[in-house]
Amino acid sequence: MAAKQLKTVLFAEVSGRDEYVRAAGRVIGWNGISDCVNSLQQTARSSGGKVVKVIGPELMMLFESPDAAANAASRMHAAVNSLPTVGGAKLSVKVGYHAGPVIEGSDDLLGDTVKQVAALLRQAHAGETITTPQTARLLNPSYSGQVTVPGSAGGIDRTRAQRMLRLTYGSESATCGPDNRIVLVGRDPACALVTPTAFASRRHCTIFLAADGLKVRDHSSLGTFLTNEGSEEIQLANGQEVALGTHGWISVGCARAFASRLLEFTGQ
Repeated sequence: MAAKQLKTVLFAEVSGRDEYVRAAGRVIGWNGISDCVNSLQQTARSSGGKVVKVIGPELMMLFESPDAAANAASRMHAAVNSLPTVGGAKLSVKVGYHAGPVIEGSDDLLGDTVKQVAALLRQAHAGETITTPQTARLLNPSYSGQVTVPGSAGGIDRTRAQRMLRLTYGSESATCGPDNRIVLVGRDPACALVTPTAFASRRHCTIFLAADGLKVRDHSSLGTFLTNEGSEEIQLANGQEVALGTHGWISVGCARAFASRLLEFTGQ
């Protein structure tokens, strides 16, 4: 049997597939997913990685170091985020990686490292990169804010939350992050992001950067409806606030299914 080598194994999976296919139709939808998988493969190879195998929407890749895997993961998220939205639905990717000993075959990887990465991917949210504490300690500090690390109790510590979002509503756009910590959304022309719909309040909600990441707070008459990608829609009312993920949609004043236009947010 081949000797074990110290490498970094990365798994990536295309997320949001069911919603995307429903919005685009089966043929266009699955073609779009295939294009997304191809984009992930190209990004991995251009980042110095080896694509070991592809099974449907999931890819197994091999990198020489944790930093190389972290760089590839960041570029994969950017590549998928740049793909177009179809009928209000958008694909994303979730990524897990870990550095350790692996046995490399012609078209597969074996060993406990591979099992660990598969377990990480099952814990990851859409739009998220996750790694082990051991691998996180090997990373260049510049990558530390781009990855989620399991806590010591076996749960997930997501304190390194999303720190910058691009907000889009029709032709209007804004960015919320360290340089612009508060974005007021509503019907009033003075708002940073104007939502001229009858369901919107003049000052409907605020998207803001808190100490633990980006959040949205409702202060409307009819409610703010949030869908973080990969999660169910929730309604906020009476000053409630909730954390925003790396990608999702906000509907002002009515459920998403009845909205003619959505506010989309995407991690930067």
